[in-house]
Amino acid sequence: MRKIKSNLTLFAMLLGISAAFAFKTPEPKKFASVWRRIATSSTRETSNSWMQGSGSGNCVSATKICTASFADGYDPNQHTLQENTDNAEGTVNLGYKAN
Repeated sequence: MRKIKSNLTLFAMLLGISAAFAFKTPEPKKFASVWRRIATSSTRETSNSWMQGSGSGNCVSATKICTASFADGYDPNQHTLQENTDNAEGTVNLGYKAN
């Protein structure tokens, strides 16, 4: 009888812990402001310099990201162009903002 009570207690604890994790609501992703890649005509394909905010005016033509949103806390200045391309979320525009 004592073994059955121990097993039931253990089962109840495991069930309670499992339920606590199963019903935990994930926090929604927060997005930082739009980031824009700044460059000059000679560095338009290689520049990895970013400023937060969309700025004014359109992107000048280039094959790399011009503006993109990244997860909250992500700083594209601390990552490579390829990492930024892989981590960009939301609408991505190609080109660059003239420096």
